[in-house]
Amino acid sequence: MVKIEIRNKLEELETVNQTLERLGEEWGLELPVLMNLNLCLEEALTNIIFYAFEEEGKYPVRITFKYEKDKNVSILLEDEGKAFNPLEEVKAPDLDADVEERKVGGLGVFFIKQFMDIVNYQREGNTNQFLMLKQI
Repeated sequence: MVKIEIRNKLEELETVNQTLERLGEEWGLELPVLMNLNLCLEEALTNIIFYAFEEEGKYPVRITFKYEKDKNVSILLEDEGKAFNPLEEVKAPDLDADVEERKVGGLGVFFIKQFMDIVNYQREGNTNQFLMLKQI
């Protein structure tokens, strides 16, 4: 298990990417798995950074990476921002609409649900906990 803490600002995504890349090498993850983890992690963190807090850069976001050899990788994101369950509160995108008619954005939660095997949100006290698990 590896835990890191970042501030709620976009510049911190580079630190997270580097950590995940290093862990992927240590754990021997295949490139497609690592790319899916990275995409989902960036989408989830971007939502936290933009929407969980009033001000950018002032609040911690804790990230816990766990690896069970030949079983799964899980990533737990924890923040003390506004309560928000993206699994229930974000509408599914209309994938049948013409490209010109679609809204920009809104695909992050969709991608997370597509690429991860388990996705769970809970509010524990004043803490948002967002878990993503990928079986390998």
